[in-house]
Amino acid sequence: MHINRTEPLWDIVEFHIDEAEFLWAMWERSLDAPNYTLDEVAEGMESRLLAHIDGLVVNGAKVAEQVLHPIIFDVDAEPTRISAATLALLNGPGSAGFQFVFTNLTKPGLQHAAIVRALEVCDRPDIKERLQAMLTSKQPEAVVATARAMVFKRISLGQTLPLLLAHPDPDIQALGLSAILLEPHPTIYSRDILRALASTNSTVRDAALVAGIALGIPEAWAHCREFALGKGPAMLMLALAGNSRDHDRLLTALDHKDLQADALWALGFSGTPTAADACLAHMDGKNNKRLSRLAGEAFCTITGLDLEAENLSIETDERDSENASEPDTGDEREDLMLYAEDDLPLPDAEGVQQWWARQKKHFNPNTRYLRGAPLESTGLLSALRGTVMRRRHVLALHLTLWTQGMHTVTTRALSQQQLSQCRQLEELRSQRLEIASSPFRTR
Repeated sequence: MHINRTEPLWDIVEFHIDEAEFLWAMWERSLDAPNYTLDEVAEGMESRLLAHIDGLVVNGAKVAEQVLHPIIFDVDAEPTRISAATLALLNGPGSAGFQFVFTNLTKPGLQHAAIVRALEVCDRPDIKERLQAMLTSKQPEAVVATARAMVFKRISLGQTLPLLLAHPDPDIQALGLSAILLEPHPTIYSRDILRALASTNSTVRDAALVAGIALGIPEAWAHCREFALGKGPAMLMLALAGNSRDHDRLLTALDHKDLQADALWALGFSGTPTAADACLAHMDGKNNKRLSRLAGEAFCTITGLDLEAENLSIETDERDSENASEPDTGDEREDLMLYAEDDLPLPDAEGVQQWWARQKKHFNPNTRYLRGAPLESTGLLSALRGTVMRRRHVLALHLTLWTQGMHTVTTRALSQQQLSQCRQLEELRSQRLEIASSPFRTR
């Protein structure tokens, strides 16, 4: 990369940082998009973002000193602006920008989360060693920030992990729990998981649930079933790793109006023909088109049906007006999730029913399916590579559970990092890495 040694064109520099701020926010949204694949994100939003980051880098040291450094300290700056400035510094030639970021990571009062996001996606080969060195910092904020970046990059926390697990802050405890599966011998933390499962804090309990299910801890299954009819990952755990009785619990959840969206989302990952039947029953969008879209998405995930290719979607340009007629849930997180679902196709319920009547005979009621094929490692890896972005997070969790934390795809990383992980998994698969279809002892 050619670095400009002359006076930068400051209006161009300002354009780059403004665009990088905007595109970072759009890229983050694209990671949850229901209508983009990884390749489309890589070639579109992400490519544009990285081009503007490069534009900041190539304009040289004056840009770093006069523009990027002040942004790091600006407590009123948008987090995406800070993340973009931080990544530009980290990606700069030599060690000056790299050193600046890590030196100032120890200072209190900064927007550490925005800085950490840049550390997460930075792929410099020397970043792992520097992160590990930062764990010895005397500044607690810097240690936690470093630990977050390391967990994202799937780097063991070693002796720092017990400190996080014992921390009074629930969010930091949850961070420690999410790091357990990265350790060489994760089962030595079983007592910490059991203690966290009994926590009254849902963030701590949910993190413990994932770790406990992955490690096959029986008590984790008991808690999972206890909290199945509520918010959090319990429904997904039952869908991904549960038995037929657990899947029946998800069907029961469809009887509760406030749980229908979560239950349909989970059922799509259970992969059973029975779940497909349940999704079809909720596909008539006369009363709630959002639920209809969600039911259609889940049905297609199981069966492999492409609504648009088969002309089984209903054209509509009135999504705003139709959504306005549906009541606000009162849950800001849920409303945002459903807003994203407005980009899903609206299924033709009658047409889908006719399609299923012809195809159902090809589906074994005792087999789990993903995109129309029996669920196994090849199909899961293929889906992680090619399905829409918002469903890949759960598929990555599925892989984490199946392999007891040994393998996954970091679905919020830059695409090149994700593609590298996918290639490594494919190589392992070609070397006869087998993922059993039912590796859990689901009592």
